[in-house]
Amino acid sequence: MSCGCCCLPGFSRWCCGPKYYWNQAIYWPNAFVLEWLKLLGLEQYNGKFRENGVDGETLLKLRTSQFSLFEIENQQHITSLRLGLKALRSRQQTDYSTWMWSCELIQVWLRKRGLEIICGRFAQAAVHGHCIFVYSRNDFDKILNPGITAEFSPLVL
Repeated sequence: MSCGCCCLPGFSRWCCGPKYYWNQAIYWPNAFVLEWLKLLGLEQYNGKFRENGVDGETLLKLRTSQFSLFEIENQQHITSLRLGLKALRSRQQTDYSTWMWSCELIQVWLRKRGLEIICGRFAQAAVHGHCIFVYSRNDFDKILNPGITAEFSPLVL
């Protein structure tokens, strides 16, 4: 039986291994952490996470106060990563091998709803599913800049 990671680029060598499961972050090797960052829209930090050998166990212990060690200083990216980590630590595990709410797929979702105009802002803010389902209208105002959400947030939310 497949573990579900077979379809992800670069993951076939760990596929169906004894302890590398997408929904159990504590066992993730560094490559899974890097792929997870990409799903969140934060792949620009992959170099620092690779350089520091961050695996799943280390990732789960990461605190907001340590983000600067990875040169994460953009407030929107800090929020995005914080929410992603909160989801990883929750009892309700997300199976990222089939996750439909990656930053990239949020862009597809917005385009299908005729909201291309805000796709770039969502991508720049690294908005992923954990953000979409947690952010309030006020959060979107802060992230997407005042004015844009006044017109579009009723369509998004």
